[in-house]
Amino acid sequence: MKRAITDPAHPLHGQRPARARLKSRNSFLHKVEPLSGTPENARMQAWLCVSPKDFILPKEGIPPGGTWGWPAWKTLNRLRVGVGRTKDNLERWGMLTVEDTRCDCGEPQSMEHLLSCPLAPRCSRDEVLIAGPAALDVASFWSSTV
Repeated sequence: MKRAITDPAHPLHGQRPARARLKSRNSFLHKVEPLSGTPENARMQAWLCVSPKDFILPKEGIPPGGTWGWPAWKTLNRLRVGVGRTKDNLERWGMLTVEDTRCDCGEPQSMEHLLSCPLAPRCSRDEVLIAGPAALDVASFWSSTV
């Protein structure tokens, strides 16, 4: 946006957003604010405003565990962000096909529970973040479920 305002060679320089013809269609030019700093700082601020308790700083690269097979890699990332196809999430999304939200061990099945289920390998949240060997065991175990 800043470049469109300041650079005369930019295709959007001097352009005003078109008037919306349909209520459901909005140009991004009506919604964005010009950057006050560098794009890198703006991206960091956007990421930090939604930071969970255990936040991994964003970087341009693949997080640890990227060499694992796809099912384990996918499950590891779902464990990292805390969103997966556990029974509690499926119920909340209206996609649960059974009435029971409990795991086979009898506890409510949630993303936190997957790390400490007595029927599966266990690992800590820190182990998931660094993609340690215990995290690979847990991710491999739950890859067909989550």
